[in-house]
Amino acid sequence: MKDLLENLASPNSEIRESALAKLSDLLEQGCNEKDLEIVKERSLQLLEHPEIQARTFGVLALEMLVRYERLQDSNINEKVISWYLQETDLRGYAREVGWLHAVAHGADYFGTCLRKDAVTSMTVVDLLVKRIMRSEEAWSHMEDARVARVLSLALQKEPDVFDSFIEKSKVALETLHSGERFGAQHNFRSVMLSLHFALLSSGMFSSSKLESLMAFQHDMTPYLFEKFSQGNQES
Repeated sequence: MKDLLENLASPNSEIRESALAKLSDLLEQGCNEKDLEIVKERSLQLLEHPEIQARTFGVLALEMLVRYERLQDSNINEKVISWYLQETDLRGYAREVGWLHAVAHGADYFGTCLRKDAVTSMTVVDLLVKRIMRSEEAWSHMEDARVARVLSLALQKEPDVFDSFIEKSKVALETLHSGERFGAQHNFRSVMLSLHFALLSSGMFSSSKLESLMAFQHDMTPYLFEKFSQGNQES
């Protein structure tokens, strides 16, 4: 088990992916308490590893513990939150080491926690808005869709959180307007657009609530909503 977990830190993407698949099989089949404790402790240690691939695959191992209901430690979420908000290497993919995806993997962890009633929707909403705000580089490997997916799950699970989410997002947008934070602005807009389509597809939310999401697009890219006028044609 220890060797398997060590391989999650490998710079070789094939070794990491293979180790992750084997770990998933073992956890799904069931492990003894000793091995489960080793997985938990080593995965938490990986969150503090100096190399990014180890940190992002450590959180995937923790996600599996939650997914297969092998984790009964409420303090784990706090440690994952701390890592998630402090992580600065947000590359989705790097040619030398393969997929990294800190933003996406962290979101996946909390999406699983939502499904297993291991975290509240308000906690997830607050966390993901903060994660967007702390991202200085534009995401380029579908992280917006992964974050939007988990926001959608949180809002579907507890619809009463929607208004609070909108207010938090308005405050965030005001902050973004106050400085040249183009990466975070890009990520905010992309997440909100993806979230709009996810919630529209769910059929759970009124048109007025969906319009409050679309208002962010009007605010950030008003030119996108320009209507064609015959009089505007060039002669």
